[in-house]
Amino acid sequence: MAWVRAYAGALCYEIFWLFALKTLLPQVGIYGLAAGVFLATSALELLQLSHDRLLEWGRSFTLGRALIGNTFDPWDIAYYAVGSAMGVLLYRQLTPDIRSGTASESSPAKP
Repeated sequence: MAWVRAYAGALCYEIFWLFALKTLLPQVGIYGLAAGVFLATSALELLQLSHDRLLEWGRSFTLGRALIGNTFDPWDIAYYAVGSAMGVLLYRQLTPDIRSGTASESSPAKP
C-alpha cells in the first residue's frame, strides 16, 4: 500500500500528461511527447529542491503543491521514466499503425 501511495501516482501522472498532450498536439510524435513529458516532470521534481520565495508562495496553494510538489524524491524520476514508457506502450496498443498495414478493417481502403 505504501508503494501505491508513494509512486503509482508518478506513473499515472506521466500517462495522463502524455495522452493530454497527444490530444492537443496530434501532429507531434508519441516518442517526442513522451520525452518532453519526462523532461518536464523531471525538471519539476528537481525544482522541489529549491526553496525560492516564489516557489514557496506557489506551494502555499493546493494547486501549486499538486503541480510543483514540495518534497524531492529521486525515485520519482525513475518512475516518471517508467510511466512515460508505459504511456507509449499503451498508446501504441490503443492506436492502429496504418503504415504497417495493421489498421482495422473498418478503415477506408486505399485506391
